Amino acid sequence: MLLIPHSRYRRILQVCMLLAGLVGVCYVCTHYLRGAITWPGPAISHQLTLAAGLLGLAAGVAYGHTPHSYTLPVGVIFYAGLLAVSGAIVVQTGGVGSPYAPLWIVVATLAAIFDIWGVIVVAAVVHGYIAWALHQGDITMQHLLTAGIMAETPLLFSYMTWVIGQNPLSYDPDLAHLNKKIAHEYNKSDTVLQAIDDGVMLINKTGVITLMNPAAEQITGWPSESAVGQHFGAVLRLQDDTGTMLADNHNPVYAALDSLQPSHDSCPLLTRTESTVELDIAVAPLDDTAREGVIIIFRDITRERAENRQQSEFISTASHEMRTPVASIEGYLGLALNPATASLDARARQYIDKAHAAAEHLGRLFQDLLDVTKADDGRLQSKPVVVDVVAFVRDIVGGLQGKAAAKGLRLIYRPDGGEAVAGTTIVSPVLYAHVDRDHLREVVDNLVENAIKYTPQGQVEVDVAVDAEDHIIIIIKDSGIGIPAEDLPHLFQKFYRVDNSDTREIGGTGLGLYLCRRLVESMNGRIWVDSTYRQGSTFYVELRRLSHNKAIILQEEAMQVARSKLASASTQATLQRDHTPGAITTGQLASPSNLLPGTPAPVLAPAPVPQPAQPSRAAPQPGGLARQPAGASKIV
Repeated sequence: MLLIPHSRYRRILQVCMLLAGLVGVCYVCTHYLRGAITWPGPAISHQLTLAAGLLGLAAGVAYGHTPHSYTLPVGVIFYAGLLAVSGAIVVQTGGVGSPYAPLWIVVATLAAIFDIWGVIVVAAVVHGYIAWALHQGDITMQHLLTAGIMAETPLLFSYMTWVIGQNPLSYDPDLAHLNKKIAHEYNKSDTVLQAIDDGVMLINKTGVITLMNPAAEQITGWPSESAVGQHFGAVLRLQDDTGTMLADNHNPVYAALDSLQPSHDSCPLLTRTESTVELDIAVAPLDDTAREGVIIIFRDITRERAENRQQSEFISTASHEMRTPVASIEGYLGLALNPATASLDARARQYIDKAHAAAEHLGRLFQDLLDVTKADDGRLQSKPVVVDVVAFVRDIVGGLQGKAAAKGLRLIYRPDGGEAVAGTTIVSPVLYAHVDRDHLREVVDNLVENAIKYTPQGQVEVDVAVDAEDHIIIIIKDSGIGIPAEDLPHLFQKFYRVDNSDTREIGGTGLGLYLCRRLVESMNGRIWVDSTYRQGSTFYVELRRLSHNKAIILQEEAMQVARSKLASASTQATLQRDHTPGAITTGQLASPSNLLPGTPAPVLAPAPVPQPAQPSRAAPQPGGLARQPAGASKIV
């Protein structure tokens, strides 16, 4: 398909409006000013004047409002109208000798806007008319030369102006082919942009919108004519969950412009009509330096979010209602297995053992479903405290040694130098993080359990290290079945499970890793995986590291809050006791009238004030694991 630049398309519309104006002036002069001025030619008919006026009016409406992909068909229609109106005026007012022949000449000079094909089509039409007029006797042989000059001269001038003058590639076959190929690719890209349902917006490095597709217009409520040239912040008014406009440091567009890295987010958008839609938005630089700006791709996920909320509400309600009877079943099965409450033969105990294990699994499933719905709804409560990550992970790994041993696996904790042996002195680093203990325990416990579950033989290694950017990295590495490369991008999605011959016999719901990701994200961390199929996997959890001094400050603040709560609770208990009828108040207890004769008055010693724990560990060495920081020795 031939590509028509907007500048050439607009030139056709401009000539349409010019023709309408000139015909209107001629009409007024010939019909209303005939006595006042001397007009050299015959009058133009009412019908042709009306046709020229309508053509000019339509051109004015289309000017600036035609999508680029429609410039060719619309341009052809308008140019055909120009040819018809101007040709009819010339024929009606005298043919070759018409005083309005210059109108035809102006119109004919536009033929090459459609490249050589436009010239060929117009030449064929004109020469066909001349032959027909000659046959009918409307043109004599004496006027044939004049008619030929009027037909050929503007077309030749058009070709020289629009093809040779504007397209020097026409004479180089290779470059001409390249030019057509580029035009073809441009048309394909433009067609895709017009057809896709996702909104697409291009902005330059200063944030000004340079392109906007129809889907973006529909989602934002802004027509491209109004949006292009504006700063993106006036069109993409992104909000947080509270309805407040996103700050620049949380805006994914600014993040991509500043970091030169792709960014992704989901947030509400305030449209031009002040309605709110939920957006999934992705931003990526157009080049490594963002000199060309960034591309913004977004889609409306309002209905998807509503459906997810309904699904989450159903799952939460169903899980909550079913967890109670399952807990009862598990409890009664536990009583049946207790030798103090029931006596069973070996076969019955085996059956009940399996039923008890299934009930425990079902209970964990319901708990996972509840945790997932809380994470999706933003109801996960985080209570961050200062945690020594090395010691914390050591406790989790120690609790899972039994499961590893039952499968014949070695479970190694690297900060201890290998497998811990009771009674030995271990020198390990102290790495602090400000995180929720329960969330971190669930993440590490899940990852280590998965490593044990999916490792038929060999070992599982757990390490805690520090990267170059001073982040704490928890590493869980196994020698298990590994993960196929095509499954890695989907591994942390909800309900996603790797489905192959190695995993079908291993139970799972596809919720564990998704929940791990949400919990890690709630602690401002990051989780990812490296894996080679049939060779093993390595999971990484990245957390922000606290300096030693910051950790001490946060611990002291937590102590002060705890002391305040304790003092407040003590005061309330005292007031409640003092106001209880018949109770002996503190003052009455110390009064001599309330003591037995000869009994000395009691001395009420003040309650000891808890002192803050003094840190006994030295600050960790930055830049990596320090295996022997001062004061970090522990006895296992």
